[in-house]
Amino acid sequence: MPFTTVISPMGQPLHLDQAKAHLRVDGVDDDDNIKALIASATQAAEAKTHHQLLHARFTHTQNCFTRCIRLPHAPVVKVVSVQYLGMDGVVGTVDPADYIVNYAVPATITMAFGKVWPVTMPQDASVFVTYEAGYASPVSVETTTGNLTVNGPYAYTVGQRVTFSNSGGALPAPLEADTAYLIATVTGPVYTLTDTAGNAITFTTAGTGRNFIGEVPAPIKSWMLLRVGSLFESREETAPSARTTIEFMPFVDGLLAPYLMVEY
Repeated sequence: MPFTTVISPMGQPLHLDQAKAHLRVDGVDDDDNIKALIASATQAAEAKTHHQLLHARFTHTQNCFTRCIRLPHAPVVKVVSVQYLGMDGVVGTVDPADYIVNYAVPATITMAFGKVWPVTMPQDASVFVTYEAGYASPVSVETTTGNLTVNGPYAYTVGQRVTFSNSGGALPAPLEADTAYLIATVTGPVYTLTDTAGNAITFTTAGTGRNFIGEVPAPIKSWMLLRVGSLFESREETAPSARTTIEFMPFVDGLLAPYLMVEY
């Protein structure tokens, strides 16, 4: 299904230091190469699973409305708009109250009971759905304050329950992994937090590595590290010896199996 990327993700889900620790590389000579391998592994994981790792915004297009619109990325976190080119040549927006979004995997959009899709111009790409998908967004914090800036298109709302994760370092204190926090205030991309008891969070350190609101699933990150390791160790197109036997470990792609999109 055709789509375009409206807002690309900010950065990569793996920090350089986490990849270097996996590779047991201490020096800096290979840093640029390892960064490129991280980007390659990210693209490969997303292509295999159709799961967007860091939040991004997309527009999916199709030639006409169908009973069920299936979005090509997961996990979808927000449908921004459903638009269409009408018979009068004017772009219209479908009222969100007229359709239902099922945020399962894959996410689908269907009309609400008693509603019908508008009539569209009979031409290519007359229907376009803008949506956001992904697991996490990079964040930065201001020490001695509770200000947290989210670097991504997905906007959180007051009272929303969130978690944080880290790659290649440590979370800003006092944040802890696998711990829920609540969004307290929203000012554009800047947020403040409370714990679940309502106590305001003030940051005492900025953290190290790369910090995220949300978390990319651990099996996907493990698969990416294995892919980075394979690419780093095998840097040429061909094997040096015809006697070399390459054995693929069957469990490796099994790490991605729970995230493969079901075709139907």
